[in-house]
Amino acid sequence: MKNISTEDLDIGYDVYGTPSERVPLILLHGFPDDASAWREVGRLLAAGGHYAIAPYVRGCGPTAFKAETSPRSGRASARSRDLIGLMDTLGIEKAVFIGQDWGAATAQAMAFLNPLRAEQLVILNGHGLLNMGVFAQGRLPSWETFHAGWYQWLFQSPAAKSILEADRAGFIRFVWTKWSPGWRFSEADLAGVVRSAQNPDWIDVVLSAYRGQEDPAADGRDSNADAVLAQLPPITCPTLNLQGANDGVDLHVDTQLGQEGYYHGPLASEVLDECGHFLHRERPDAVANRILAFLA
Repeated sequence: MKNISTEDLDIGYDVYGTPSERVPLILLHGFPDDASAWREVGRLLAAGGHYAIAPYVRGCGPTAFKAETSPRSGRASARSRDLIGLMDTLGIEKAVFIGQDWGAATAQAMAFLNPLRAEQLVILNGHGLLNMGVFAQGRLPSWETFHAGWYQWLFQSPAAKSILEADRAGFIRFVWTKWSPGWRFSEADLAGVVRSAQNPDWIDVVLSAYRGQEDPAADGRDSNADAVLAQLPPITCPTLNLQGANDGVDLHVDTQLGQEGYYHGPLASEVLDECGHFLHRERPDAVANRILAFLA
């Protein structure tokens, strides 16, 4: 693991491969997870000749705020600002953004807010930003999707913080089991993510990520970016969208509900069998092969 300091954060990140003339890849993890999710995919991408970095999102693992007064925002606008700081500090002008879950929303936000810095996108379990736009048009998801999103309603409640403080390990185990049914994850992998969730800012960032316009942790520096994201400008760079057939939280039928209209560049979509929400952990070979073919 390496570390780098930006204006707001000390960011931990993993590295795969060595820099080359190819555009670097930035692997963005989701929730509840950490950068270790990309371990196998990252190695395969490096074996394919690519250079990739996988940062830990704000409030997760080794990534820490430098100032106690910094708002602990978990919004996509804040996460994309962190990414710009990381890229600028590392001297990366343009990247391929490969994101899952929260990381997918961050990758989409980068394409919306900073299109000149997004070479291509790979979206795993694409949801969040585009779903809100689709739902705003009156195209509602199924009752199954509402049921699967129970935790988002919980996170709006005053009891949410104390519940997560009492048993964040149990929460992570429960949702891994429900979101990827049939996946026999290793206890070591789970324990690593639980350790990352011990970051003192993890809960505040998590709750902020789900509290929308009523979020008291929103950072005023992101207000303009939030306004742009609310308009959902088109994504023009080539995009690959991968979904798990057995995803227990982002049901792939609902997550494709009219999202194609937001992509004005080439879009390829595929549903992978025999995996759920954490498809890059469950079927790293299949995910890496799809990414390598797309990049080629």
